[in-house]
Amino acid sequence: MRACDVGELTDDVIDIAAERGLAIDSPYTAYPIFHLGGAISRVPEDSTAFGGRSSGHTFNFVGATLGPDGFEEQREWVRDSWRAIEPHQSGVYVNFLTDEGTDRIRTAYGASTYERLTELKRKYDPGNLFHLNQNIPPS
Repeated sequence: MRACDVGELTDDVIDIAAERGLAIDSPYTAYPIFHLGGAISRVPEDSTAFGGRSSGHTFNFVGATLGPDGFEEQREWVRDSWRAIEPHQSGVYVNFLTDEGTDRIRTAYGASTYERLTELKRKYDPGNLFHLNQNIPPS
């Protein structure tokens, strides 16, 4: 699974979306594209930890099979989809991250929110007890 936010549905993004949808060959693969905006976009960015309030759309590429047959093909579909959409990304929703590293976690929250969360973590969880998530280290 890979996911990212895309600010605007340009002609290029629409072409990529259609191409990646047509390339799906497993009935278990999911490819939701979520429209963002509305109420979430009316809340100031610094009011909560939820980032990307003005992102526009979230693309989520989830390759799936019932068993090991076809697994590599679905993994490759996800990777190809990611490579195609990556130049257009504007962020990512933190709950759609896999094991992608600190930079992507920082991207999900935005720089100022990430720093605010780091301070809270340092104050309330300096031993990093709550680390089984998209972790923000306390230092």
